[in-house]
Amino acid sequence: MRLYKMELYKILHKKLVLALGVLMLLWMALYFYMLISEEHTTVDGVDYYGYEAIQKDREITEEYKGIFTDKTAEQIIARYGFPSKVVWEYGYWQDSNYLNGFVTDYLSDGYMRGWEEGEYKVAEHVIPMAESSLDIYVDSSLPFAYTKGWEKLLDYLQMGAQILSAWFIIAFSTLFSEERQNDTRSLIFTTENGLHTDILAKVGAAFTICLAAGFIFLGISFLLFWSVFGLDGGDVPAAIAAHSYGFNDLVRGRIDFYVIKYVIIILAALVMLTAICIWISSEMKNNFQAILSNIAIWLLPCAVYLCMRGMLFRLISGCLPFMLVMYYNMEEFCRVYGLYHVQLWIVFITVLFCVIDSGRNWRKVDRE
Repeated sequence: MRLYKMELYKILHKKLVLALGVLMLLWMALYFYMLISEEHTTVDGVDYYGYEAIQKDREITEEYKGIFTDKTAEQIIARYGFPSKVVWEYGYWQDSNYLNGFVTDYLSDGYMRGWEEGEYKVAEHVIPMAESSLDIYVDSSLPFAYTKGWEKLLDYLQMGAQILSAWFIIAFSTLFSEERQNDTRSLIFTTENGLHTDILAKVGAAFTICLAAGFIFLGISFLLFWSVFGLDGGDVPAAIAAHSYGFNDLVRGRIDFYVIKYVIIILAALVMLTAICIWISSEMKNNFQAILSNIAIWLLPCAVYLCMRGMLFRLISGCLPFMLVMYYNMEEFCRVYGLYHVQLWIVFITVLFCVIDSGRNWRKVDRE
C-alpha cells in the first residue's frame, strides 16, 4: 500500500501533469460556457440569449411535453407561428424557438438550405405526421420534450474525453520509462518488495487515476447539464433528440439509453488508452520516446479513419481510443455494423494484453 500511495503521489505531483490538469479544467469550464452562450430563442417577438434562452425554451416546451401528435403541431404553430426571419450566415431562422423550430424542421413545407433567395422557403402549412419524415413514429407514438441538454451533453462528453486522453498520455507515458531514464530500475529490483509489488503499484495507481478522473468528469458533466439544460425527454428517440448532430432515422432507441452506452464506451476507451500508455512505457528507454510513441499511436487511427475507405481499416481504427470516444463513430458502429459489443471485447482483450505484457517487459533485466 505504501508503494501504491507513492506512485499516486509521483504521477499527480509532476509539474507538467498539474499544469495540464488546471488548463484542462479551465478549458472545459470555458467550453460549457460557450455551449450556453450560443443559445438563442424568440418568444412573442422577444429575443433571449444564453442561459435565459435555455430556460425560456424549457418553459414553453413544458406545456406540450408528452406524446407528440398532429394536433400538438397545429397548436404550436397557432400559438407561435412559423419562423420567417433569415439573417446572413446565422445558420437557422433568426426568429425561431424550440417549438416552432421543431415543427418547421419535421412537419412543414418550409426549408432552409442557404441565405440566398431561392435557397430557403418560409413554411406555410403543417404537414401531417403520416406524410412526413416522422411517419415511422405514428403507430408507436412519439415522446416530446426539451432535449437540447442531451444533444449538447454528447458534444461536451466527446470534448472532455479527448482532453482527458491527452492528459492521460502525459501522466502515464513515463510510468516505467522514467525509471529506465533515471537509472533507478536495478535499485528497485534489489528492494524487499521490488519487482512484483512495484509493477502492481504502478499499474494500480494509473488505473485508479484513470477511473477516478473519468467518473468525476462524467458526474460533474451530468450535474452541469441537468442544472442548466435539464435532462427531460430521455425517452425521446435518439434520431430526434440528436438530429442536428447528424443522427437519422436508422438510429434506434431512446436518447438516454444511447448516452448511457456512450458513457460506457468513453470509460472503456480511457481504460484502453491507459493500458496502452503503460505498455508503451514499459518498452521505452526514456520519457521522450514513450510520450512521442503514445501520441503517435493515439492519433494514427484518426488518419486511418479519414484516409482509408475500406471497411476493415475503418473497423480497426474505430475500435481504438481516439475514435472510440467520438459519438458519431459509436453511432456508425451501432447503426451500420451493429458491433457495439465487439468494441467492448476488443477493449477488454487489449487491456489484458497490455497489462500482462507490461509486467513481462519490466521483468526483463537482461534487456538493459
